[in-house]
Amino acid sequence: MDERSVTRRARPPALAIVADEAFCAQAAALLSCDEEPLRDAFLGEPAEEVLEMVRWALSHQDEEGFDAAEVLTGWAKKRQRGAWSGRPRTSSPARRDPDAKVAEALARFWSENPHELAVVLRRVKASMNGSGGS
Repeated sequence: MDERSVTRRARPPALAIVADEAFCAQAAALLSCDEEPLRDAFLGEPAEEVLEMVRWALSHQDEEGFDAAEVLTGWAKKRQRGAWSGRPRTSSPARRDPDAKVAEALARFWSENPHELAVVLRRVKASMNGSGGS
């Protein structure tokens, strides 16, 4: 038998999965708060821990004066997590370049709607062949 594996690689443990910018944006949407404080608190942190903190914050949302972004940022600062962990931070190209943000949105749309892309490609091909419309 050759050197190639016939089995799949083991999935990483849940704590190896970390929160990225999209994950932080979803957490912010769930908590109805700005993305930046949650990105500061959670970027690069284990996703399982982030989910637990989001669940905890959701359970306290109805309390008067509770500000999820403020509380979670305080939690991260106190425990040196997220932006305060000392890990180097890299931002996505979309945060540095507005055109990259549009490109990422288009890529996400086409990956979620491949049938729509197929329609557009057929139209472009027909247009290039001189046959006009679809």
